[in-house]
Amino acid sequence: MIAPLLFTFFQITLSQDALPYLQFFKQPEKQSVTREMLVRIECGATGGIGELTYTFYKGSTPQLSMMSQLGEVEADLETNTAVWLIPRVTAQDEGYYQCVVSDEADITLYSSVMFLWVHDYYLQRPEQFITKSVELISTTKIHVLNCTMPISNPPALPKWFRDGALVDTNAANMFVSYGEGEIEGQKITFGDLVLYGVDYSLSGVYTCSAFNYKLASDDSQIDVVSYTVTVTTSGDVGTFKSTEIVTSEVTVNVGEEAYHFCAGIGNPSPEVEFVVASPYQIPDLVSMKSRLIRISGDLTTTPGQYIATCKVGSHYLTTKLTVVDPPYNSVDSVEFIEGDSSDPIVYYWETDKPPRTLSCDTTISTSKQWYRNGQVWIKKDHHEIKNLNSGFDLVAQAVRPEDGGVYQCKAFNDEISIYRTQVLVVVKQLSVEPISPALREHEGKPKKLTCEFTGGPVPAMIWTRDNKKLESSDRVKITHDANGYPYVTTLEITETSIYDTGIYVCGARTWLPEIGTKRALDDSVTASINLNVVAAVSVTSPNDTTVLSFRGKELVLVCSVYGKPFPAEPTWSYEGEELVIGSGGFEITNQKLENGYNSTIRIYSVSLANKGNYTCNSTNFIDFTRSGSISISVPVISPIEIGAPYRAELESGLTERITCNATGYPPASEITWMLNNETITEDIETVSYGEDIMSVLTLYDVGPQNGGNYSCTSSNRYEDNVYTDTRVIVTKYVSPVEVQAKARLLTGVYGKPLVLQCSAAGEPLPDVIEWASNGYLVNNKNIDIRMENVVIGDNTTAVISTLTITSVQYASERVFNCSARNYLKDGYRVSHDSVNVVVEFPVEVKTRSEYAYNTKGQPVDVVCEIEGKPLPNKILWYFAGQEVSDSEYYMTMLVSNGNRMNATLRVNSLTSTLTGNYNCSASNVVDGIVRTSSKSINVDQVRRVIVSVLTGVINVAKGEETNLTCSGEGVPPPQPKEIQWLYDGYQGKVLPRYHRKYLISNTKEKIYKVNSILRISDTQIEDEGYYTCKFSNRDKTNSSFQDSKVIQLIVQVPVEVTFDGGEESAEIFDGESYQLKCLIFGKPAPDRDSIQWVNSNTGQEIFSSSEYSILTRNLTSNWENVETVLTIKSMSINQEGTYECWARNMLANGKEVTTPAYKKVIRVEAAKIASFRSVAGEVGYPARLSCGATGTPSPEKILWAVRSESKSRPVIASDEYDITQEPIFDNGRGMYTRIDSTLIIRNVRWSMGGSYECSASNTIRGVTHETYDLVTLNVGQRVAINLDTAQPLQTLLSGQVGVLSVPLYGFPSPTITWTPSHRGNLSFIPVEVYSGVSQFTIPTVSLDDGGVYTVTAENIVHNVSYYTTFYITVDVFVPPSITLLPEIELPELSNEKIPCSVTSKPRPSEIVWSRTDGDQSRTDTDQSRTREITVEEMVVEEVGNLSVSSRNLVVKEARLEDEGVYMCVAKVFIGNRFHVEQRSVRVTVVSATVVAARETNIEAVPGMRLNITCTAQGSPLPADIIWKVNNTVIYGSNLVTFHNSKLNNRKIQSILSIKDLQPEQFGDYECSTFNIVLGHVKSDSVTISVFGAEEVSGKAITAKELLIILVLAAILLVVLAVVLIMVFCRWRNRAQKSDNHTWSGVVTVPEGGADSTLRTDGKDRAGLIQIDPLKPDQSSKDYIDLDPRVYKVDFTGPPPQPLPRSKKHGQYSEMKAVNKPPQGHTSSSDLPIETSVLI
Repeated sequence: MIAPLLFTFFQITLSQDALPYLQFFKQPEKQSVTREMLVRIECGATGGIGELTYTFYKGSTPQLSMMSQLGEVEADLETNTAVWLIPRVTAQDEGYYQCVVSDEADITLYSSVMFLWVHDYYLQRPEQFITKSVELISTTKIHVLNCTMPISNPPALPKWFRDGALVDTNAANMFVSYGEGEIEGQKITFGDLVLYGVDYSLSGVYTCSAFNYKLASDDSQIDVVSYTVTVTTSGDVGTFKSTEIVTSEVTVNVGEEAYHFCAGIGNPSPEVEFVVASPYQIPDLVSMKSRLIRISGDLTTTPGQYIATCKVGSHYLTTKLTVVDPPYNSVDSVEFIEGDSSDPIVYYWETDKPPRTLSCDTTISTSKQWYRNGQVWIKKDHHEIKNLNSGFDLVAQAVRPEDGGVYQCKAFNDEISIYRTQVLVVVKQLSVEPISPALREHEGKPKKLTCEFTGGPVPAMIWTRDNKKLESSDRVKITHDANGYPYVTTLEITETSIYDTGIYVCGARTWLPEIGTKRALDDSVTASINLNVVAAVSVTSPNDTTVLSFRGKELVLVCSVYGKPFPAEPTWSYEGEELVIGSGGFEITNQKLENGYNSTIRIYSVSLANKGNYTCNSTNFIDFTRSGSISISVPVISPIEIGAPYRAELESGLTERITCNATGYPPASEITWMLNNETITEDIETVSYGEDIMSVLTLYDVGPQNGGNYSCTSSNRYEDNVYTDTRVIVTKYVSPVEVQAKARLLTGVYGKPLVLQCSAAGEPLPDVIEWASNGYLVNNKNIDIRMENVVIGDNTTAVISTLTITSVQYASERVFNCSARNYLKDGYRVSHDSVNVVVEFPVEVKTRSEYAYNTKGQPVDVVCEIEGKPLPNKILWYFAGQEVSDSEYYMTMLVSNGNRMNATLRVNSLTSTLTGNYNCSASNVVDGIVRTSSKSINVDQVRRVIVSVLTGVINVAKGEETNLTCSGEGVPPPQPKEIQWLYDGYQGKVLPRYHRKYLISNTKEKIYKVNSILRISDTQIEDEGYYTCKFSNRDKTNSSFQDSKVIQLIVQVPVEVTFDGGEESAEIFDGESYQLKCLIFGKPAPDRDSIQWVNSNTGQEIFSSSEYSILTRNLTSNWENVETVLTIKSMSINQEGTYECWARNMLANGKEVTTPAYKKVIRVEAAKIASFRSVAGEVGYPARLSCGATGTPSPEKILWAVRSESKSRPVIASDEYDITQEPIFDNGRGMYTRIDSTLIIRNVRWSMGGSYECSASNTIRGVTHETYDLVTLNVGQRVAINLDTAQPLQTLLSGQVGVLSVPLYGFPSPTITWTPSHRGNLSFIPVEVYSGVSQFTIPTVSLDDGGVYTVTAENIVHNVSYYTTFYITVDVFVPPSITLLPEIELPELSNEKIPCSVTSKPRPSEIVWSRTDGDQSRTDTDQSRTREITVEEMVVEEVGNLSVSSRNLVVKEARLEDEGVYMCVAKVFIGNRFHVEQRSVRVTVVSATVVAARETNIEAVPGMRLNITCTAQGSPLPADIIWKVNNTVIYGSNLVTFHNSKLNNRKIQSILSIKDLQPEQFGDYECSTFNIVLGHVKSDSVTISVFGAEEVSGKAITAKELLIILVLAAILLVVLAVVLIMVFCRWRNRAQKSDNHTWSGVVTVPEGGADSTLRTDGKDRAGLIQIDPLKPDQSSKDYIDLDPRVYKVDFTGPPPQPLPRSKKHGQYSEMKAVNKPPQGHTSSSDLPIETSVLI
C-alpha cells in the first residue's frame, strides 16, 4: 500500500448516499499501451458517510512535470466512478498508479496498485503535410527531393510513391539516398530521392511516406511530403533561342500589306505577342496577340521605318518594317546600304564603348550631313566622322548620357536627298543605396525602410524577406515612386513588432528590348537592410490585482515576461523581499518562451503568513537597464471549518459529552447546537483560544430522549461573504454482547454429521461468532460454519452460528468454545460459551495375518484385534459353521486396552481335521443400533514349496521387452526374499531385484501361491541364455524347503545397416576416388539378394559400371555379418547426393524387416570471395560496402576489418556499424553455397575512409581454407556551416583590425566567397581539409564595414556540387573618444563650465568627473559657506551612426583652492566588457595682482634703521616688486637695499631697508608689481608715507624709574602665577577623590571650526582646545564627517588631564589626554597612560 503522504495529482469529490460499508466496485487494472494512445484509469466505490473523495497517485515521488499531462478528469455521478484520462501517453507516464477513496468520516480505502506499461514503438505524425512544386529543365543533371522521417522508434523507413504507385528505386534514373541522425536524442531517418538524367518522363507527383514496420496499425505509415515535379525544356520557362524563333524583315511600298510571323517553342508553350511601334507616334498602329500579324495597307501610307517587336514569354526580338516610295528608275538614284549598325533604335549602357554607333552608308558617293534632335549636329571631342566603304559613319569612342537623342543622316547629291533616322538611347546602369543598412527601432513604433535607385529606364521594384516577396497589408505599406528621380521604394511598418526583426532586401530590375540580332540589355540590383526591433521588458499577469486565497488551499500566481533583447529570468518578491527558490513553502517555475518567460509561483498550502503583496520582476538592457514588474495583492482567509465526530455512542444512564471545534479566519464568534432540528441552549460550555473556539454539550443520565442527530453550526465573514459550516453527529445506543450455547454436551457417531449451535445478542450486533478448540480457531475441511440473523424474544436481533461436523472422527471428541465481540466506545466487549462433544463408533475386527500354520500335533494361535466404543461385551469364534468355545481342543483368551482388545483362539494340537477357516465375531450398540464385525483366518499344516513354469523356451526380438514367469506354492507361502532368479550370462549369480535392465516383481495368486515375473527391458544379444527361478519356504522350526525351474531365452535381431566410420556425410574434391563401406548384421542372417545401393538424387539402383564398383563379402560363417563396398571412381557434380544401402531378414514370428542406411556425399570446394573494390561515402550519411563469398560448404559468415599499414582492426556491429549476413540457398544442391554480407556505416566520418577487408573461410576435412578481398571507401564531405559555433551576429571595433570568422567543414576543401552587402566579392579563402574556419580580415575597421556579409562555400563531392550560405550581421562599434582641453584658466570668482565631449557607438553608460589631486568640494572659511563643484546631466546627440555625449563640469565662483587636475572618464559597454577612456584637464584659477603693506604711515626718527615690508598676491605669481620714492625708482646701494622673496606660488614679499635714515629720505614710498591674466596685464601698487616723529616735552625717563616699573611688573606676574597654580591644584584634588575611574567627555565642535570646549561630567574642563590644521601626510581613512554636533569620548581610569592642544585635520579633530595614577599609587601599572581619540 502506498503511504498516504504521496503526492496527490488531483482530487475529485462525488456525492454518495450513506451506506454501511465503504468498498470498491471498480479498481485500476494493469494496462499495456503504445505511446500516443489515450489511457483511462477508472476507480469506483460505494458506501461510506457523506461525499466520497477520490485521490489518484503515481509512484511514491512527486512528478511535477506530469502535471501538464493529466489531460482531463471525468466524473460519473450516477455510478460514483472517477476516470483519469491521459490523452497522449508517453514513456514518462509508465509506472505504478493507485486510487485512494475516503469519505467524510475520514475512512480511507486503498485500491490495488496497477502498472502502466508503455510500449516503445511509435511513429509521430508531423504537424502538417508539406506539398511543394518543383520545376526542372531537361538539362538538369541531378536533383534531390528531400524527405526527413518524423521521430519514430525504431527509426522509420522511407517509401516513395509516384502518382500513387511505389517508386522503383532501382530504375536507371533515380535512387534513394538513406541516412540516419538524431533530433533531441531521438534517432531519425533520411530518405532523399535522387533524380538524375532528368527528362520529360520524370514529371509527376512524388509522395514520401514514413513506415514503421514494428507497428501493425493504420499509423504504421504516414505521408510526410509531396512534390509536384514538372520537367520543361532547356532554359527558363517561356524562353527561346535564336534558332527557335522565326521572324523576318519586311520592306514594302506605300499602300502594300505587310506580314510578320513569329513563333516560340518551350514547355509550357510561350505566349506570343506582336507590338508595332515607331519613333514617331502613329495612333493607328495596333497591338495583337497572335502568332501571325497582318498590317493592312492603309496603315502603311507614310514612308518610313517602323519597329515590329515579337515578344515570346518575357523576351523580345525586334526587327524593322520599312515603307518606301517606289524606287527611282534613274541610275543615279541614291540608296542607303544596310549594315551592322543601321538599326533604327540603338540602346547602350553608359560607359559602353561600341566600335561603330551610327551608320550612314550609301550606294554611291554623296554628300552627308548629320542632325541631332532636328539640329545640325556639332561633333564632340569623343566623336568622329569616318568615311568607310563610300559610307559616312558617326563613331563614338565612349557613350555618354548627353549622346542620347534622334540622329538623322542626310545623304544628297544634285538630284535627290534621302534621310536615315536612328534613335540612340543611352541608359545609366542601375545602382541602389539604402537610406540606412542597419536600423533599430523600439516595438510599437512605426518604421520606414527606404531604398533609392538610380540609372536605367524606370525599373520594377520589389521588397523581399527570407526569399519571399512582401506585399502591402494592414501593417505593412509598400510604395514605389518612379515619377521622380532617383526612384524610391519604401516599406513602412505602421506598428513594429519584434517579429519584424530580420534582413529586408529591396531590389529593382530594368531591361531593354533586343535590337536585331543583338542581346537584350537587362540589369538588376539589390540591397539589404537589417532591421532590429527591440522591446523593453514588459510584465503582465492574467491574475487580477487582488487574488483572494483560502488557507490550506493552493495558490497560483502567474506573470508573463516579454521583451527583446531577451529579458532576464523573472524573480518574485514578497513585501519587497526577494523570494529565494528552494527556501520552502512555495515553488517558482519559469517556462522559457520565444521572447520571454511564463513565470508561476505556486504555494501548495496557503497560511495566514502568506498574505501580502507579491511582485514579479524582470529586466533587459536597451541602451541601459530596463525593468518591469507587476504586483498582486493576496489576502488570505480561512472559511470556518467544524471539527466534530460524525458518530457518537451513548450508553444509557451514563453522562456523555459531545465536543465541537470551529476553526477559521477571521475567527468565529459562537457555535449553536441542535437536536433533531431543535435548538439546544442548556448544558453548553464554549471556550475560545486563538483562531479556534470549542463548544462542549453535556448529556446527564442518558436516556431515550437523548437519541437522534445532533448538529453544531458556526460561521465567519470576510467583507460581504459569509462562510458557514455544520457538522451532524449521529448518536446511537450500545450494549455488550452476550453468547449462549444451545447444548453444552453432545454425543456424535463416528462418520456421521453433528451440529453445534451458539447464539449472540448485543448492540451493535456482532459481525461474527468464532469457534475455537484447544486454543486454536476451528479451521477444518470437515467442519462447516454458518451464521444467520434471527429475531428472538421482544424483537431482539441475535446472531446464530451453526458448526456442523460433516463426518465425526475420533479427533472430534473435544470441547468447542464459541465467542463473539462487539465494539463500544471504550473498546471491545467479549462473551463466550462452550460445547463438549463425545464420539461413539461401531466395533471393527482386524487380523494381523490371513493364515496360521504349524506342523501336525503342534498348537496354533489364531489372533483378532477388536476396536469400538463402547467395547463389545463378548467375542464369538466359529469353525465349519459351529461356535467354538474352551475345550480340550481349543482355548480362548481376551486382553483389553481402552477402546481396543485382542482376542486369541488356540488350537491345542493341530490335526488335519482341525485345519480350515476360523471366524472371529464381535458386536456393540451405537446410536441404538447393534453393530457387528467379523474376520476369517485359515489354519493349515506345513507343506514344502513346489515351482512350475508356463514354457521352457521363449523367443524375443532384439530391443523388445520380455517377461519370464515362474510360480511357487507351499505352506507357509514363499516370501519375496525367498524367491531368486539366476542367469548364466550373469556369471551364474543371483539377479538383483531392482536393476536398470531387470525388474523382479512377486504377486500372490492365492493364500499359499506366489507368482514371480522377471522383466527384461531392451533385450539384446547378450541377454540370450538360461534363466533359473528358485523358491523356498520354512516351517516353525526354521527348516527350509526349496524348488526351481529353468527357462531358455533366445534373442532374434532385425537386420541392421550402418556405414563404416559413422559419419553422416563425406566431403570429396572434384575428380577424387572415394569408397562407401556398409556393414550389415541380422539374426537370422539377412537375405543376400536384398542387399542393394541406391542414389537418392536419381532414385535408381546402382550397379557396377564405369562410374561405380560394388563388392560384397561375408564377415562370419553364418552370414549374420556382411560388408558391402561402393566405390566412386571419379567424383563429379553428377555423383553428388545421398547414397542408400538396403538389406532385409525374416524373424521367427514371420515379420519381415527391411532397413536402409544413408550417407551424403558432397563435392566440396574451397571458399572464394569477391567485392566491389571502390565505394563512395559521404560524411554524415550512411555508406554500404558489399562482399560475397562462395564455397562448399558455404562460409558461415563474412568478417569485416579496417585495414591499415600496420594492422587490421576487426569491425563488429555497434552504434557506428551494422553488418548483415545473407546466406544463399542452392535449391538444386539442397545446401547453402554462398553468403553475401553488407557493412553499413551508419554515419560516415572522414576518418573512416580507407581500405576495408572482408574475409571468409570454410573447413573441409578439418582443414580451414581462408580468403579475403579489399574494399576502398572514398570519403567526401559536403560543405556545411558548423551552426553550433557559428555566430550570425559579430561585432567589430572601429579603427582596429577586424576579423570575421565562420566555422565550416567539408572535403574536398571548399571554396569560400565573402560578399558584403555594400561591396562586391572580397576574398576567396581556402579552408583546412575536413574542418576549419574561414576568416576575413579588415585591416582598419570603419563604420562603413557594418552590414550583412554573405559567406558562400562550395565543394564537389563525388561529382556532385554542394554549396551553403551563411549570413553574418556585422555591427561596428566605436570605442569612446574624449574631446577635452588639456589646460584651462578660470578667472577668480567666475562661473564656468568645462565640457567633456565623448564620441562613441553605442552611447556611454556613464561619464564621470573626478579630481585627481584633492577633494571635489571645499569649504570657504572666509565667507563661512560651502561651495560645491557640480556636474550636469549627460546630454546625448545622435550624429549619423555615432553618439556624441557631453557632460559639463560646473565651477561656481572659482577660487584659488579650486585649482587642480580634473579627470573625465567615459565607459561604453561593447560586447561583454566596458571600454574606458579618460582625459584630464588642469584647471588654473587666475586673479589680478593685489599689493598690500603692513603699514601705510610710518613715523620715523632720523638716523634709525627703517624697514618697509610690502607683499603682492596674484595668480599667476606677480613679477618682482619695484620700489619708488616720490615717483623716483629706487635702486639698491650700500645704504638702501631691498629684498624680494617668494612666500608661496601666488604670493611674494619685498622688504626695503634704509640703514641710516636721513630727513631728506622722508616722503611717499610706493611698491608696485603686475601679472598677466588671460592675456591682460593686471598691476597694483600701494603707497607708504614716512615722516619724522615729533619731539617729547619734559625730561627723559631715568634708569631708576625704569627699574621700578620692571619690579612692579614682575610682582604682578608672580601673583598671577600663584592664583593660577591654586586653581589648578583645586581642580586636581577634586579629580583624584573620584572613585569611578571611567569618565566621559564630550567635544563640541561648532560649524566653521571654532574653538572646541572639552566637557566632562557635565562641567567645563581646563579651558579650551585649539584645533590646528591637519598635516598633509596624515591618513584620512579613519576620519568621519564633522558636522556641528557633540561627540562623546569614553576613557577608563582617573579623569585625564587634557593636553594643551589638539590637532585639527581639516574638519576632523584628534583629542589626547593623559591618565595619571592617583596619589599613593606607585606600581608600574599606575604609570601615566596616554590615550587619544580621533573624531
